[in-house]
Amino acid sequence: GMYNSTGSPTLAHVTFIGNTVTGNGAAMANFSSSPALTNCSFLGNSAGVDAGGIYNYDSSSPALTNCSFSANSAGSDGGAMYNYNASAPALTNCTLSGNSAGSDAGGMYNNNGSAPQLNNSILWGNSGDQIGDVAGSATTVAYSDIQGGFAGTGNIDADPRFMDADGEDGTPGTEDDDLRLRISSPAIDAGDNTAVPGGVTTDLRGDPRFVDVPIVGDTGVGTPPIIDMGAYEQQGETPPAVIYVDADATGTNSGTSWADAFTDQQDALAWAVDGVEIWVAEGTYLPTSGSDCTASFELVTGVGVYGGFDPTDGDVGWDNRDWEANPTLLSGDIGVEGFIPDNSFHVITTNGVVGTAVLDGFGISWGYADTTNPHDRGAGMFNQLSSPTVVNSTFSSTHASYGGAIYNTGSSPALTSVTFSDNTSANSGGAVQNESDSNPTLVNVMFAGNSASLGGGGGMYSTGSSNLSLTNVEFTGNYGHSHGSGGGLYVVG
Repeated sequence: GMYNSTGSPTLAHVTFIGNTVTGNGAAMANFSSSPALTNCSFLGNSAGVDAGGIYNYDSSSPALTNCSFSANSAGSDGGAMYNYNASAPALTNCTLSGNSAGSDAGGMYNNNGSAPQLNNSILWGNSGDQIGDVAGSATTVAYSDIQGGFAGTGNIDADPRFMDADGEDGTPGTEDDDLRLRISSPAIDAGDNTAVPGGVTTDLRGDPRFVDVPIVGDTGVGTPPIIDMGAYEQQGETPPAVIYVDADATGTNSGTSWADAFTDQQDALAWAVDGVEIWVAEGTYLPTSGSDCTASFELVTGVGVYGGFDPTDGDVGWDNRDWEANPTLLSGDIGVEGFIPDNSFHVITTNGVVGTAVLDGFGISWGYADTTNPHDRGAGMFNQLSSPTVVNSTFSSTHASYGGAIYNTGSSPALTSVTFSDNTSANSGGAVQNESDSNPTLVNVMFAGNSASLGGGGGMYSTGSSNLSLTNVEFTGNYGHSHGSGGGLYVVG
């Protein structure tokens, strides 16, 4: 990478990618140096000891603006950055995501009296603590999104909703990583205008800074338009009332009509906001074209996703939608086709307040969640503190350790006209498992041929003060492993 000793160079539009070092600072090491970095990217760099990205030592205080750190790694501490011996870097509008450290602080580690300052920045999805302060170090953070929370004015702890953190290739730390903000991101219009260095008018991508998004309320400070958090500014492309998805479309891939439909459903979910509908044509859709098992279709609050359309047959309107004649499949069969162990852990996920999200007219299959929590439950759908509505859909051929098809934790989804068939779990809840005050409502639901290998509830397992509401629900041919464990339904306090 780069080594600076008692020097302070200026760098702009520089990318450090794939550099390695056995010691510290794979991409950059600063000794008593304070370089100025603007619009720089650090991707997939790896250090044997500390700081896969930048190592600052002995009063080094670089200034970073509009910089991103993705999938950098350190054998010990500070996956993206390590600051030592009174170093005080200033990060403004930077994004640190997907970085890892073998010991602590995948984002930033500060040691021996170091005092970094972060403004308008995002630290999310890094391993361990996002920020680690030891030996008299103290980080000052304001108007930033820090996973797990961090004390300071204007800070938030909310999923920033990146466009596609690991990119189309499914591999983080490569140049197609897309850390721009979705239109539904809480980091939009949430920064501090006064913290931005003079002369900064564009973001890391070269798009204008200080863009107002009318459908998003300003939560930051300054004279509008308010700057976003992170290295990228959302450009305010407000979606239409209906976004179209068709895997066979050959138009402009803009999602604005059937002719110009998105071919990837992830693009539609990234653009959608409360009140928008997504119409999906028949076909099979994967959460990623790569091999990232954590990839899933994440539902959006207030957005209805509807399958069963066939634009090639003149079926372009709502009245002619037919999910049985025009099967629309959400499949977890990523990676090697037909090789189940490399499939997506969860085909669909919900996280947070999505009580008005709707999934209607889909087949969900081939999720495989058999690793560690949470990736060992809910292979078809994983609901956390959420209550989506699922209608006219089928869950089949999914497998998890718990809740083969759906796992609910603190969630109360409404399921109507839904079929669960041939789903399996290694433990309990062959098709569905409810825990932690989950209170699902099921109407006209069929459980057929599901099985739990070791525990109860071949069809459905419910525990942890969860209450069920079942109307016209049929359990047939389901299997629970042990005597008295409820081949169809098992309910315990």
